[in-house]
Amino acid sequence: AQAERANESARIEKLRRRFEESVQARIWGTAVSGAEAQRAPHIANIRFEGVEGESVLLALDMENVAVSTGSACT
Repeated sequence: AQAERANESARIEKLRRRFEESVQARIWGTAVSGAEAQRAPHIANIRFEGVEGESVLLALDMENVAVSTGSACT
């Protein structure tokens, strides 16, 4: 696991970046929070302008996408 850690992190980070770019290209009013910061490769933090968080949460949950409207540390 240790030997593969760097490669796996890079692979996951590439997937996250592709996901974030795709969301921004397809959905008006979206932005990635902390895009320029060093962050965990498996977490995307995306804002949706003019949309209630609960609405996004419910719609994505119905599509079997795991999301949260709050911080993991709260």
